[in-house]
Amino acid sequence: EANDRIVEILGYDDRAELFSEFSPERFWADPSKRDEMVAMGFANGVVRDFEIEIIRKDGSHGWVRNYAKFFPEEDYLVNVVVDVTGKKRAEEELTRRTEILEAVMAHVDEGISMVDANLVSVTNNQRFYELLGFPPACFPPGTPYEDYIRYNAESGDYGPGDVEDQVQERVKLAKRFEPHRFE
Repeated sequence: EANDRIVEILGYDDRAELFSEFSPERFWADPSKRDEMVAMGFANGVVRDFEIEIIRKDGSHGWVRNYAKFFPEEDYLVNVVVDVTGKKRAEEELTRRTEILEAVMAHVDEGISMVDANLVSVTNNQRFYELLGFPPACFPPGTPYEDYIRYNAESGDYGPGDVEDQVQERVKLAKRFEPHRFE
């Protein structure tokens, strides 16, 4: 048995057409994944969050997440299939863009630091650490911006004065998100 949604996910017009072409291997891009899912099902009785690549009627590929309950004594299973093709494609695009961004960040001659709206470090390139003399191990992504400022203040980079006053002054300036320069 199958509902209309699985018919749609697999690219068929109706159940009769799907059943006329049905074979367990027909829809799996990697048959070993089917074997893996079946083995998990027989071992545990259930399968949760098992993502597989499928082949639709027209030959295009998609992704589904399976939730299955196995009933080996009755020789059947109940399988809930969720189309996650859009999610997978978005993840692949994000991975591609991340790789491009990392390549750019690694090969530009300028120091680049990105912070979020809460002034927490998102990323820094190696050149940023080199130009400002920051030890990279001390300032991984997720470090509050004020920790960078405090490091500079404690090193005397802002001249004499109270370190915490210098930190607060520069954090206040950064919170305005206005362009500014310093040497």
